[in-house]
Amino acid sequence: MEKHLSPWALTGIVIIVAASVFYHQSHGLNGIVVCCDAHWYISGALSVARDGLLAETPLAGYRSFFNNAFALALIFVGEAVSWWRDSHVFSAEPNLDSLVQSYAIGATTLHVISGLAIAFLLRPSGIALATYLAFYINPFAWAYVPFTLQEGQIILLLGPAIMVGLACWKKPLLRSGAIGGIVGLAVVLKPSLVPLAAFVALLGSAVTLRERHRLSDAMLLIAASIAGATIIVAPEIIRSLLMFQSPWPYPRTGVLSSQLMWGVELWKYDTQVIDHIGIGRRYTTPFAEVGMLNPGEFLLANPGAAFVLMISHVLTAFDVSDFAPYITQSTVAVVSPFNWFTYGIVFAGLAVAAKRYIHGTFDARDVLLDGILLLSLAPLPILATETRFGLLALCILFARATMWKSVPWRSSEAILVAIGLAMFLPVALLATALINATGPTPFSLN
Repeated sequence: MEKHLSPWALTGIVIIVAASVFYHQSHGLNGIVVCCDAHWYISGALSVARDGLLAETPLAGYRSFFNNAFALALIFVGEAVSWWRDSHVFSAEPNLDSLVQSYAIGATTLHVISGLAIAFLLRPSGIALATYLAFYINPFAWAYVPFTLQEGQIILLLGPAIMVGLACWKKPLLRSGAIGGIVGLAVVLKPSLVPLAAFVALLGSAVTLRERHRLSDAMLLIAASIAGATIIVAPEIIRSLLMFQSPWPYPRTGVLSSQLMWGVELWKYDTQVIDHIGIGRRYTTPFAEVGMLNPGEFLLANPGAAFVLMISHVLTAFDVSDFAPYITQSTVAVVSPFNWFTYGIVFAGLAVAAKRYIHGTFDARDVLLDGILLLSLAPLPILATETRFGLLALCILFARATMWKSVPWRSSEAILVAIGLAMFLPVALLATALINATGPTPFSLN
């Protein structure tokens, strides 16, 4: 029988973690910053408030309308929860700092409420409980919740949808609804998640057809999933047709091409924010001058350089320098103490996932979770010049790591895993130190 925790215990833990992280991030809300991408989503939310579906938002055609509309919704929630604060979207000259703080309050409130609702209504157990811990107890997930970033919205929406799907797996109608939600949200939250959406749609359909339903019943369940996904994606398609004459929600590919160039140019990129002043920090590779003109050809023609870049980007995706999307320290160590934990999660999570398949203790829910893991890992070797790109994969690996006791380990296997971890950690930490020692080259973002 799968283990579960009391919903009251989960409630207490969620509230403690949420309060601790929110206090650490904000220090009275002053630490929630307006910078870079976070600034774009606030300005996009203001545009949506003024102009609706056809609002001109930053990077329209590459980043979704949904990101900005959801940011606006959370600002409204934050304003409602903190009604005593002077923060109004429709003010003649809205205060950006105040709106960012409203978003932080709204996002934190939503995540706490959804966590409590899931704990009491679904009482997650087994793989669903592990996923719950990854998105609601994991402090690295909470670290992104207050910030107006795609990764924070993934934690707020996609994570719970995945968890609901796992918790309701044996209830076909609820599972179909959750599958539709996962597919729709993956499409509108981030372009790189579109392959993940396709995989989940195919897996959900295959599972439904394989179960002992009449074909008509199976088609109704699949239709329910399609309807759920369509409701979420339809505004993006309509907007894209009206603004770009394309049914594809992401018709602009210029930023993706730039990300490929940045993947050759940079080992790593991060942002430091001190006293609300943003500083970009580049860690430049020796391949920048020769590889940026045509990154695809360069990577194919230079497999050694491609391999080194890919390894460095994967390490960067899990190199947590500070307990926030933006670095707030004046000096940054070449190896963060958080790296011991995140790299340990990566190794343990992969070991548990592999062991479940080797031992044959997996089912369709494992395939769903690990398919999401693999497809969230897939872009990292090429594109992950920033740590936040690895957040979804880190959460899934966190879930897997918490399932350590779900598979039987022989003494010899446990010893081999311990030896592997003892070898992996120093190598990963040394490589991370070497990457961080190449920079940074700072430049102002304000």
